[in-house]
Amino acid sequence: MRVYLLAEKFKMKVADILEISKKLGMHKKYAISNLTDSQSEKIKDEIKKKRKESAKKKILSKLKNNGKTATSPIKKKKPEDAKKSEVAEKKVFIDMGPAIPAKYNDETLVIMPRDPSCMFAYWEISRKIYGHLVLRIYEMGKSGDRYYFDVDVNGLINNWYVKVPHPGRKYRAEIGYVNNGVFTSILSSNVIDVPRSSISDESDENWMIVKEDLKGIIKDTGLDKESRSSLRQAQGNTRILFEILKQGVIGGSSSSLVKKK
Repeated sequence: MRVYLLAEKFKMKVADILEISKKLGMHKKYAISNLTDSQSEKIKDEIKKKRKESAKKKILSKLKNNGKTATSPIKKKKPEDAKKSEVAEKKVFIDMGPAIPAKYNDETLVIMPRDPSCMFAYWEISRKIYGHLVLRIYEMGKSGDRYYFDVDVNGLINNWYVKVPHPGRKYRAEIGYVNNGVFTSILSSNVIDVPRSSISDESDENWMIVKEDLKGIIKDTGLDKESRSSLRQAQGNTRILFEILKQGVIGGSSSSLVKKK
């Protein structure tokens, strides 16, 4: 008999049958091919023996958990204990609300950036498709679409992670089908900005300290007081203010301390 047929008969895994045959000293090459009648009978006896031992262990475990032994008489439950047991067994109902639907019957295509090298797209299409489903990704420039590339998403899938070739660019997407080499668009997505993978190239910004915040700095350092208890303290405060002013010029009103000019 074949091993897999024996496994099917006893509703066991083939690996378990092989383990038993190994335990009985049968050579592996025979265990994975045809088994003789005597080998099959030995394996059957071993399976029955294991199942009896397993059933016995389960019974002893249940009796042990209930505080009884195999030889002790079974005590009748008191009415009070029975009521307590019934209360404990009652399941608590928790209203989880309606299940989230798999579809909303609203055709849509949405893309969102995941990181500088990847975006995520999800869609819902209710109409019939007449060809191979394709997700077309467009990289956009200042004057429009620069180029595009296609991602095959055929099947029942309704979302996909897409690797983008250039971080820090704008992208949009269309989903449609290809029939006889012709792409037919079904849905268009939103436009996204994929984040940069490096620091900004801009390094010539001018920064300023606004007038209202400068007044607060002067007040906090004590420079707004007419009298001075210590000339050294006044000189130290002046140096602090000078270092602050070195970082930019005084500008007009604003709500933050340092502003881009």
